Amino acid sequence: MNMSIIKKEGDKVFINPGQDVVTPVIKDFQRELQEIVAEKPAELVIDLEGVGLVDSTGLGLFIAAYNSLKQHQGTITIINARGNVLDVLLMTHLNRIFNIVTD
Repeated sequence: MNMSIIKKEGDKVFINPGQDVVTPVIKDFQRELQEIVAEKPAELVIDLEGVGLVDSTGLGLFIAAYNSLKQHQGTITIINARGNVLDVLLMTHLNRIFNIVTD
């Protein structure tokens, strides 16, 4: 999986996985996400445009990134989550820890 870094704007990083965030393709995404989190951005914006599925492993990666960033007062914002992906984020109450922007 190749993750696209859309842009860096100051201490904010915008990323888009570019495809579903699921177990069979998670290793590269995990490594790249860890590299970005290691830079300690103040805000990580995950753009889920074009992502139709995020499984439990993918959710776990988002939560691990949140836990790492939280140690440095960083935040995660999720944008463009739609359909099943948005439903899963809301059903698991992840909107309590992530800023989820739907419009």
